[in-house]
Amino acid sequence: MHIVQFVKPDLVPNDNINLRWKWFKFLIYNAYGCLGAIDGTYVNVHVPKEDKGRYMTRKGTISTNVLAACDRNCMFTYILPGW
Repeated sequence: MHIVQFVKPDLVPNDNINLRWKWFKFLIYNAYGCLGAIDGTYVNVHVPKEDKGRYMTRKGTISTNVLAACDRNCMFTYILPGW
């Protein structure tokens, strides 16, 4: 197994003045603050010819999907390739 070390995220405080995080200050499910943001993207890959069908997107490119989460300092806290 690989040892994976990610930073431990801090909650976005309700008194934060950074406009980038103003939408995450509200009370959601009885928990104040936000840990960060999550998003997905496609990353182009080079694969053997026999595997190209598994990695072909609906637009015809050869890529894999990647899900990533980051904290409010834009440091990755979680990455899930190929989901």
